[in-house]
Amino acid sequence: MDASRFVVLVLALTVDFVFQTSGQLTCSSNECSLYSNASRDNAIYCIGAGTCAERYDGVEAINGFTRVQVTNVNQEGWVPSSCIQESTNCTIATTMAPETTPGGSQLCTLGSNIWPRDCVAGFNCTYEATVQYNATNLFITLTATGTGWLAIGFSPNNTGMQNADIYMSSVTTGIATVENRYANGFGEPASDSNQAIISDVSGTENGGVTTISFTRNRTVTDASKDFPFGNGSCYYWLGAWHSSTDSFSTKHTSRFYSSDLICLNESSQC
Repeated sequence: MDASRFVVLVLALTVDFVFQTSGQLTCSSNECSLYSNASRDNAIYCIGAGTCAERYDGVEAINGFTRVQVTNVNQEGWVPSSCIQESTNCTIATTMAPETTPGGSQLCTLGSNIWPRDCVAGFNCTYEATVQYNATNLFITLTATGTGWLAIGFSPNNTGMQNADIYMSSVTTGIATVENRYANGFGEPASDSNQAIISDVSGTENGGVTTISFTRNRTVTDASKDFPFGNGSCYYWLGAWHSSTDSFSTKHTSRFYSSDLICLNESSQC
C-alpha cells in the first residue's frame, strides 16, 4: 500500500481516538492552495503526500493533536498540533491510542468560545476559551491577545454577566493566578468564599499573548454561586479580557457571550 493511501485509511478511522506518530511525508508547494479561499485564509494545510486538511473551527488541540477535516478526500481525523501551528509538513499518524488525561480517565471536549466569531481557533483569535472534562473535573484553557487579565463565566440565563459564575485570571511576574468569583450585577464580580474548587493553575505571557490553564471541580458545594457541570447541564459562556492590566478591578477591554447554550453531553462528547 502506498503512503498516501495509508494516510487516507488512518484518517477515515474513528475520531474518538488520537494518534501516535511515525514517518513524514510532504506536499508540493501548491497542492493545498487549491482548497483555500479568502474567508478561510491559512486554514488549509499539508498533512501528507497530496493530502490537505482544514482545522475544525472552535476545536482546540487535545493531548498535542488537532482534529481536522481532510479536504480532498472528505475524511476527518487527528494530526499532531505542532505541524498545524507551524503550517509545515505534518508527521503522519500510523497508530492509535485512547485519548486520556494524565490520571488515566477519559478526556472529553465540552466546547470552546472564540472571538471574533469568524476567527480560526489557534491562529488569529483575539480570545479563546476551551473546556474539556473527565468524570470529576473541568480542564479550562484561556488565551487572549495582550498581557492583562482573562476571564471565563458560565450562566444558565442569557442575561450577560449578571448572576454568572466567573473565573478571573492573570499572569503577573511569571506567576499565574485564578480566582473564583460571582457577578451579582454588572460591576466587578465579587470574590467567592470557595476557592478550593480551583487547582492546577499555570500560565504564560509570550509574544503579547497570555495563556492560562486551570482545573475546576465538576461538582460543587454551593450551587447558588458555583454552577455544577453534571451530564446534561447547559450554560451560556462569557468571555472577557483586558489588553494590558492584571488588576481584576479594572473594567474589561472587551467582552462577549456565546449565542447559544453549551451543554455537557457525555454520550456524544466522550
